[in-house]
Amino acid sequence: MFLIYKSQQNRSLKRDILELLDDQDDFLPMQTIVDKLQYPTLNAVKSVCKDLHEEIATLYAPEEMTLIVSVRGGVKLNRDGVSFQRLTDNESENSITFKLTSLILKERQIETDSLCEQLFISPSTLGRKLRRHDVLLGDINTKISIANKVTAAGDESTLRFLHMLFMSLAYKSIDHIPEIDDPEKMRALTQQILDYLGGPVLENQLQECAMSVYVVNNALSKGYQINSKDICVPYLEHYDFIKAPAFLDWGTWDWQHFLLTFYFSGKKFGQDWTKLKPDSNLFAEEKRAWLATFEKYFEKLSAESRKSTSAYLSRQLQFQKLIPINEILINFFTNLDSSQISKEYPNYITVFGEFYSELENNYPLYKEAPYLKSNALLDCCQITPLNTFTPCVKLFLYTSFNLLTEELLKAQLEPYLSRFKSEFVTDFKEADLILSTDIFLEPLLSHQQLVPIGTNLSRNDIKTIRSRITSIAHQKDSVTY
Repeated sequence: MFLIYKSQQNRSLKRDILELLDDQDDFLPMQTIVDKLQYPTLNAVKSVCKDLHEEIATLYAPEEMTLIVSVRGGVKLNRDGVSFQRLTDNESENSITFKLTSLILKERQIETDSLCEQLFISPSTLGRKLRRHDVLLGDINTKISIANKVTAAGDESTLRFLHMLFMSLAYKSIDHIPEIDDPEKMRALTQQILDYLGGPVLENQLQECAMSVYVVNNALSKGYQINSKDICVPYLEHYDFIKAPAFLDWGTWDWQHFLLTFYFSGKKFGQDWTKLKPDSNLFAEEKRAWLATFEKYFEKLSAESRKSTSAYLSRQLQFQKLIPINEILINFFTNLDSSQISKEYPNYITVFGEFYSELENNYPLYKEAPYLKSNALLDCCQITPLNTFTPCVKLFLYTSFNLLTEELLKAQLEPYLSRFKSEFVTDFKEADLILSTDIFLEPLLSHQQLVPIGTNLSRNDIKTIRSRITSIAHQKDSVTY
């Protein structure tokens, strides 16, 4: 994974452009794409859009997906019932960097000349590619060296984790992994392990687990075992693990590290296989500080929220300690768009910034870890709604039709108002925004706005209402903050 930096830059721009276009109903000018994303040049956007147009035309039928590039209008994406997975798979299969990463993580040590022959590149190109990606190594306990052989060395638990991460990002099924000689045998072993661990799983979860089983077996087949020098071993005593099954010839630490990777994932799948011991004091001070600082800036925690949040923090802090996630790798662990949240909920992000700055100033671990900051925002959002610090906009709905029609209109509006803090009032004088299906005859107060609407709410009605609520909330912000 430490080798995919350069190609990831281009893939990130592709991903960002696709996500931006996927959220639009009409053409988007290329300069607008540059302005919205902020980091790419206009030429880079033009080049990527050209590549995407060709790739989509090759990989998808016109009724599934098309990318229209117009000299005058800009770019428009049409997508119906398909995902972007084929684009991701195609990028991986044709990337030299992808193949290089796959070979090094699998083999750990490979003859330089043989590697160059397999990739159809020169030794100097290979050396340049490896040096270019040194930025990713940072403090993640691994090292790549190149001489007669290219060698990936360092902490075994870290290398396994990186291999597992690479496999899960690159493939969705073990049937698609060319280096697995007998995928059915690997699937059967994984199913046996899951049956032993208990509980039904979805096919996607089985495949995810199978990739991790493959990574462990691959390492053991080459003589690499989790050993007493590995960074994870001193921490294992703080957890209770399901005992390894007799049919596996893995070492105890190999089995426990395998379970720990699912525990760290934060997903519901695999959480029951590993438990932090009740008497463990791992990161007790850091967790206490997080919770106390949260209550200072957000809200008082209930006993249940404190317990669940403490469990999340335990996983996050332990994971960061074992696998220090830098600014580049962080992109693989979250799809959270903080810039979009900042645009829609600026007050929330302001409060979060103050909260986390205090944590960083008092505890270096938080300051050194972008992964922890990203997860902290997720933790906060789970406890405290995003619209908590948004001023409440009061609405008054008037219609000459019966009460049932009025309630139906409110019900139709509710899904579109969910991101705002708003409430309907019965006295129009208390309202900031008045919605009326008829000509509203009462004189408006100085601060009030009126939006005429139809009894069948149109798309334009919804758009106007949301725009007015946003405007009113911003006006209130300027007074409150």
